[in-house]
Amino acid sequence: MRTVRAIRDAVGPDIEVMLDANGAYDIGTAIRVGRQLEELNVAWLEEPVPADDLDGYAHFRRSVRVPVAAGEAEFGLYGFRDLIARGCVDILQPEVARIGGITAARRLWALAHAHNLRYAPHTGFSGGVAHLASLHLAAAPNFYTYEYMGTRYIDNPLRDIFTTPFPAPREGVIPMPPGPGLGLEIDRETIRRYALA
Repeated sequence: MRTVRAIRDAVGPDIEVMLDANGAYDIGTAIRVGRQLEELNVAWLEEPVPADDLDGYAHFRRSVRVPVAAGEAEFGLYGFRDLIARGCVDILQPEVARIGGITAARRLWALAHAHNLRYAPHTGFSGGVAHLASLHLAAAPNFYTYEYMGTRYIDNPLRDIFTTPFPAPREGVIPMPPGPGLGLEIDRETIRRYALA
């Protein structure tokens, strides 16, 4: 908790702080941690319990005044439907490469919108096309934030597979690439370097 308090003190009250437990806590620990976080005004606690512990998610959300983010581990719409129906989540985090592509992610956006939930695409260690598709999905009206994994924090060479650089944030805004389709052209030579056969 000292680390989170130090971060809050360093960035001040106007910057959103988002935390990721990555499913590491049992429900008792998650609730104890969550209650300590309440006074620090965090934007969300992502995956406070393991992804398949829906009872734990629902119990956490009823017990703690910290928004819950989840969904990167869901492979399809039905898992999200269950998260929503059981009152487990405040912010949905689909991974476009896992949920079933842009079409499924757009369907989830409609479901999120219908339930007045926020939508924050997950990117993580995905490849460049998934990052780019998530950037486009992030332009939806009830979009909350886009998870930008800068190379300073996570070096993922499979994100930089385009003929021009992936858009970088400037003053908290990421420009949409202007080209056709997803906006960037894949560099076939770069792709070949990562081929296994």
